Amino acid sequence: NRFVFSTHLMTANGMVYGNNENQFMVGLDVHTGEERFKTTTGGSASKIAYHDDKCYMASVTVAGTNRLMILDAQTGRILENERAPFRDEDAQWVFERAIGVDPETGRVYTGDHRYLLVYDFGE
Repeated sequence: NRFVFSTHLMTANGMVYGNNENQFMVGLDVHTGEERFKTTTGGSASKIAYHDDKCYMASVTVAGTNRLMILDAQTGRILENERAPFRDEDAQWVFERAIGVDPETGRVYTGDHRYLLVYDFGE
């Protein structure tokens, strides 16, 4: 499987996470290297942000669409799979390869080439 230069890796809470060009995300135990999960996601994602035992990615390419995804950091289960807000006048507006999570509110921040986008998925 391909983890290339553009692959973003992140460590948190005893795990290392990586989303690769073969369109899946893995979670590995940092001490043993054991694969804890492998989830089909998509390719070309942003960096991975971690907050509240969840992994966040923007600009995930899935079957020609562009997504923002939130995964359970222990199981890899996809919790949110939000399609980019394409605009009728410009189908090129997709999520940027940038993502941030406010640790106090849990709000997710990204952009779509023109606007700052804020998501509050709530609990």
